[in-house]
Parts: sequence; C-alpha cells; structure tokens
Amino acid sequence: MGMSKRSDKADSAGQAEERADLSVLLLQGEDVIEQVGRAHMSWGLGSADRWDLDQTTGVITWTFPDKTATASAQILGSFAPRAGSWLWAWADQSLLPHMTRDSRSFCDWAEANGHPGLAQPTAFPSP
Repeated sequence: MGMSKRSDKADSAGQAEERADLSVLLLQGEDVIEQVGRAHMSWGLGSADRWDLDQTTGVITWTFPDKTATASAQILGSFAPRAGSWLWAWADQSLLPHMTRDSRSFCDWAEANGHPGLAQPTAFPSP
C-alpha cells in the first residue's frame, strides 16, 4: 500500500510537471504571437495588396504597390470555420512534407511529453 501511495504521488508529480511544461509552452507561444503581431504592424503586412505562399520554395511573399517582402515559411495547420476544427499540417496530405516540419516537431513533442490530445490530426471539433 505504501508503494502504491508513492507511485500515485510520483504520477501526480509527473503530471504536474507535464502541465507546467505545457503551460510554459503556451506562454512562449503567446509571446511569439505578440512579437509577430508587432512585427506585422510595423512592417505593414496587413496592408499588402496580396500575399502568396510557394510551397516548393517555402517562401511567403507580400506584395505592396511599391515593394515586396519575403520570408521563409512553415505551415502549422489550417482552421475550418464551418467545422470549427483545426487540422495539423502534418496530417494534411495536400501539403508538401518540408512545409510541415515544424508541425511534425510539435506533434512529436506532444507525444513525447504526454499530451496525446495535441498529437491528433484534428483539434477543437465542434460539439
């Protein structure tokens, strides 16, 4: 019985650590989103006439009346408003594998760190 209690405590401690790891990851993600938003505003990317993503080269291009801006890109996933669901890029057969590298890395992290719900092809399905 004592071993069981210790095991339960160890499991609880491990689960708490995993939750803390996920919390840190989510906070870091929020920071990145904030930084990208600030850069987006300062570079005027929201005012581009158009944008294009070339999966073959992995380059996103924003076109303005007087200039263009380019950057390397990765696809994390796509959101389907009608279904209210997210499809991870690694599960999207229409995407080239090299464009889904970061998405696959996140899936691998989720599996390795005990977050199987984040390693499913879709997330946030409507009830």
